[in-house]
Amino acid sequence: MGNPNEITAQEYRPSSLMLAVVLGTLVALALSEAVLALAGIPRVKGTVDHAFTEPPEIVMVDEPAGMTLYRLKPLSRMHFIYPEFGGASRNEIIVQANADGFRGPDCRPRSSSPETRILFLGDSFTFGAGVELEDSFPEQVIRILRETGKDVVGCNRAMFGYNTMQDWFVFNRDSGSLDPDIVVLGYFLNDASGPLFTVDPNTGLVSQDSANPFWAASKATPTSGIFRSRLARLVWEGHHFFQVQRITKEYYRSLYLDSNPWRDPNRESLSALVNACEEKNIRLLILIFPVLEWLDTTYPFEAIHRFVTEDVMSQAISCTQVIDLLPKMRNRPPKSLWVHPMDHHPNGMVHEEVARIVVEALNDPRATFASCTCPPNTLASHHGEGDDF
Repeated sequence: MGNPNEITAQEYRPSSLMLAVVLGTLVALALSEAVLALAGIPRVKGTVDHAFTEPPEIVMVDEPAGMTLYRLKPLSRMHFIYPEFGGASRNEIIVQANADGFRGPDCRPRSSSPETRILFLGDSFTFGAGVELEDSFPEQVIRILRETGKDVVGCNRAMFGYNTMQDWFVFNRDSGSLDPDIVVLGYFLNDASGPLFTVDPNTGLVSQDSANPFWAASKATPTSGIFRSRLARLVWEGHHFFQVQRITKEYYRSLYLDSNPWRDPNRESLSALVNACEEKNIRLLILIFPVLEWLDTTYPFEAIHRFVTEDVMSQAISCTQVIDLLPKMRNRPPKSLWVHPMDHHPNGMVHEEVARIVVEALNDPRATFASCTCPPNTLASHHGEGDDF
């Protein structure tokens, strides 16, 4: 018979080993929490505070053609508050609406003096989401041209969330009174989507397009329950990051598939805008903004950029030019181009670069739309070899 003490030791060894594993795990977790706390990782991500759905600042406009539009409440203010996160300090942007419910100076009628009138259309990129008014590229374009002695007037009719159908509707409605010589359209890949805001005909309630990856990207970090643990929050943020990356790629690709019911109506609206500008001898400059992610050779949407460019230029004659901004952003660190780690709209530096690209295109006598015959009595009509505009 063996030693009874040895048998007892064997019986207790598994329990001792398990206890050691549990204690070791707890110590490792405690050390991990301490290290993360000392490093300030992860930073709690709040939400971008905005007033998208507050009735005092958004006005839904039912137009007679059946197109439901929205705009800011005339002369109201919209606040965008960005929390301190990811090395970015807390920041607040105040958007002041003009008398028409858009951003920027009021759009006045053409004066008796010769002047070149530029109409800006587009979504949040042209609206200047996340940047001060003076830093938005439409304002910078007008400022640069005036500094070089040009008699120009700018009118910004862009609105965050507008698709190409809404851009065309605004142009078709307002171009007669605004009388533009040049139209600059900021095109982003989600311009083939449905409306960002819709009104329920039964309840009158406003709803948002929940498929837009902006909502997923701006989701706040949970902090209750198990997520009081920094380690748990770090795991959540890692999972959330890859989830947003997947959702973003799937979303933009899906907009250009046959299964998207909004693709063709938006495509037809872009075609209508091109044809209208050609017929009226209005110079049309279309800027294709890239998604500010994956800007190296792995960028997943180049085929969409080519599709939009070729689709437009197949209809253009002499008054339309497309500039794809992807090559200008290629191999840039995406974070250096963002308004904020939680808002991937282009920052002031990008707007400044885009403004200079627009000015160079307008001043380039070799530009695709340089041969467009503009209306008389405007600077744009005197375009010739070596001349500005």
